[in-house]
Amino acid sequence: MLFGYDIDTHLGLNVLVAIFAVLATIALAFFIFRSIKKEKKKFQEEAINYIDGLIQKNELIADVTTYISRSSAAEFSLIYIDLDKFSNIIDAFGKDEANNILSKVAYILVDNLPPRVELTRLQDDKFVAFARGEYRKDEVEEIALKLLEAISKPIKFFGDNEITITASIGIALYPSHGLTYKDLINDAEIAVYLCKREGGNAYKFYSLENMSESANLAYYQQIKKGIKNKEFTLYYQPMIDTNKKDIYAIEGLLRWNHPEYGVLSPFKFINIMEQTGDINWVGEWGLETLAKEQAYLARRYPDKTILMSMNLSPKQLASATIVESFTTIARKAKVNPKNIILEVEEFTLFEKHEAIKQNVANLSKAGFNIAVDGFSLDYSTLSKLASMPIDVVKVGNDFLDSENETFLKEKFVNMLVDYTMKENKTIVSEGIENFDMLVKAKDMNLGIQQGYYFAKPMDADDLDDYLDAEEWVGLIDSNKAKEENPFEEQTTEEQTSEDVQTSDEAQTSEEVNEVEELPQDEAPVEEQTTKEVSKVKKEKKSKKAKKEEKAVVEEETPAEEPVADEEQPAAEEEQTSGDVSEDVPAEEVSEEAQTSEEQTSEDAQTSEDVSEEEKESNE
Repeated sequence: MLFGYDIDTHLGLNVLVAIFAVLATIALAFFIFRSIKKEKKKFQEEAINYIDGLIQKNELIADVTTYISRSSAAEFSLIYIDLDKFSNIIDAFGKDEANNILSKVAYILVDNLPPRVELTRLQDDKFVAFARGEYRKDEVEEIALKLLEAISKPIKFFGDNEITITASIGIALYPSHGLTYKDLINDAEIAVYLCKREGGNAYKFYSLENMSESANLAYYQQIKKGIKNKEFTLYYQPMIDTNKKDIYAIEGLLRWNHPEYGVLSPFKFINIMEQTGDINWVGEWGLETLAKEQAYLARRYPDKTILMSMNLSPKQLASATIVESFTTIARKAKVNPKNIILEVEEFTLFEKHEAIKQNVANLSKAGFNIAVDGFSLDYSTLSKLASMPIDVVKVGNDFLDSENETFLKEKFVNMLVDYTMKENKTIVSEGIENFDMLVKAKDMNLGIQQGYYFAKPMDADDLDDYLDAEEWVGLIDSNKAKEENPFEEQTTEEQTSEDVQTSDEAQTSEEVNEVEELPQDEAPVEEQTTKEVSKVKKEKKSKKAKKEEKAVVEEETPAEEPVADEEQPAAEEEQTSGDVSEDVPAEEVSEEAQTSEEQTSEDAQTSEDVSEEEKESNE
């Protein structure tokens, strides 16, 4: 038995060793295979740099630096070549095929450059050519035109398939535009950026007038890095149904968590993204993020149907792949497209751009809600709205601002409201900044509202807190209570008179002194109304700061107590001045204090006179 046990144990150990050896061999083979694949990929990417006629980047920099160091150095040019929207080719065909196309472009550049003009691949799809002083400015211009023409010819790939590529070319001249390689390459890149901003497939010489574009260029250079590092995020702003006192929808707004400049609004960089083609990435990434948030909110609030909304630019709407990519994203996220609103900036695009018109129609057929800016409409297009796939109309706050109010705008909004009600469409009033705007919009049957009065754009964590607290309800109800309060309708003179009288009857001299010692800037903290507390809670600078502010408000805000009158017990009359003058403004408190001081002074003088008379009588 013992002998048999030893044999089984020995066999078991051999099996374990064999299994371990097999696993180790598989693991080693896997790492070797991955290493070979990685080296092969690296070789394929670097193979472009070793094309005949292409020199290494360091070699070109050394040649330029040496040329500048000569005392007799003549004027020369750096030609910066940047392919337009090459990232779209990578996305469409993959990196391997994109590298093959890039190799063919490099051969085209080499074949079309004149003698003694050096060319290097700077990085990715960017090349730099060094044209020595023997080439005058007009000749450099001819070189740029020749390169643009050669690049734009169809390139064959995947057998007989063809693709057309364009480029933007920036040119910097020595010594006019810079005295070092670094200065010249930066200037040439600014010229490239200006070409791309105008649509690409062009060349530009750098000029001193371009210096103001250096700030935009900084963003241009950093956007790709920001996408790679996941620095972009969505902030959220709610749309409130003031009639139902509930959330109607939440709009996703693009923000850039810049490592140096902090959170940037899209006004700083969205135009640059339009020019570089990264705006298409924003659309797909934005919808994917929005769909995930919508799915999360559906699980968190199963009793609510919260729509999510996002803006689309004309360039995004013109994309040939937008319908397919958007429907795929919604399907993967398991989100019903009916819960997504896509906002179109300009209604006129429907009629002027056939591709946009078709894409919007197909997105609507796929189930997405389509929103349009109402003020981009006019009386002639309003009649055509019924035939368009429009579900939501949004209007700005111009007609709600008394300073800018015009009869025609208000009349047009009334027409929009009547139309949307008749056609069973939704209308949203944007830019609600205060309670007066809320009331006026509601009076015009604009019940769904959006703006800073309800909430500033916030991150996802703060959105959860906002929805849990239902802060919008307090902003509507507390102001209604304020509207019904008769004291709010009193004139300043009447309120001052009543408050001074109450102070004379109820406040003691000691209480007045306490009021005088209270700094004026602290009084409003003790007098916060429900609306003010809500506004403090809405100041969401950070998660920690919000919690600290909330704690401070809870500690400093006393419970509301009635103002003491003549018939209340003396114990109640000895309240602190903060309770007695709860609704008294700082200026009125000062007047009360002064009145009470004069009364106290007169009483003291009377007391002294009586004492003197008693003393004379006794004598």
